[in-house]
Amino acid sequence: MQIFLKRPFHFLGLILFIITISFMLVACVTSTSEQSETAQSDLSTIDATPTVYVPPTGSGSVRYILDWEMGKAVFAEDQASWSAETESGYLVTLKEGSLTSATIQLVDCVESQTANTFSLIKTASAGHGDSLDPTLISGPFIESLTQPQKLETETISDLGASYCQGHYVVSGQNSTGLPSLTLEGSWQSLATGQSGTFNIDSALAWGQVHALEETINFEQGQVVTITVTRNLSTIFDTADFASMSDSEITRAILRQLTQTATFSISTN
Repeated sequence: MQIFLKRPFHFLGLILFIITISFMLVACVTSTSEQSETAQSDLSTIDATPTVYVPPTGSGSVRYILDWEMGKAVFAEDQASWSAETESGYLVTLKEGSLTSATIQLVDCVESQTANTFSLIKTASAGHGDSLDPTLISGPFIESLTQPQKLETETISDLGASYCQGHYVVSGQNSTGLPSLTLEGSWQSLATGQSGTFNIDSALAWGQVHALEETINFEQGQVVTITVTRNLSTIFDTADFASMSDSEITRAILRQLTQTATFSISTN
């Protein structure tokens, strides 16, 4: 009789224990959920937008000139073509050719510590206004490679930062079919006498960052002319016509042209 009286109390204690544990679990889950919501709320207030450096404005101005150094190029009597001996051992004759210069810009001394050609080309191509330096001028500037001429751009005003580098980019436009480089001509090996022809039509983009010969301080109201000079006769110097494909020749020419370009500064 005593055994049967004890069992109801045993079951009642077990039930109370289970109820207590259940309430504790619910309270724990609720607390964890609230903490998670609070954490998410805190994260949502964090500004993940990258900071873009915007150069200050001022009273300085710049204009660019694209120019050519003829070097060892020998022009035909009719001035319609030219020939030159290359460092790679070829006599090259260019009959037709064009170059599309896409952008010229200066690189702010603050940005120049991390600037590279790929990032600058990518930024310029993206067209994001706040991330473009105010010294940037965009083409296309289409130039003849058989009858090269000096080309002057418009003046850019209201500049106020200091600049330590220049950046020059050659690029076509795939959307319009505008090529960056067209070349038609012939070559002959000076060593073996082997000869051939080339016909290049490419939209490949290529650019180069160059250190300036002196820092430009637009905050002092400087009026500056930047002349970007390319050497016409050396553009084929690293092209091995007998062994390279057309795409390899194109890369060699654009690399040579942009790497040997010079930025010269004159102030008014």
